[in-house]
Amino acid sequence: MRECEVCAVCASGITLKRGKEECFVDFQACAANAPIQKGGNCVALRNAATLEFAFFTVPPTIVCFQARGWKKRFGGQDGAKRFWDLQAEIEKYGYSTAELS
Repeated sequence: MRECEVCAVCASGITLKRGKEECFVDFQACAANAPIQKGGNCVALRNAATLEFAFFTVPPTIVCFQARGWKKRFGGQDGAKRFWDLQAEIEKYGYSTAELS
């Protein structure tokens, strides 16, 4: 799943929606699948350069944030803000991500 709407973030995971397709990313399942053990709570790889998260789901769920509308045309930080907001939500619930860039 690429650019999508983050519908909700809670202690157990994230609900994502793209068009009519909806999926739930379970943090515990991601941490169990993580090839990188970062305290046992790493749920995804993140790339700040491309504003992407690759969650350790099966198959992997990739969430990419891009600037929208006028902010995209004029170089705004809309996508970056949403990327870092999601990172903060993940950390709020005691999980982590590992940086790739």
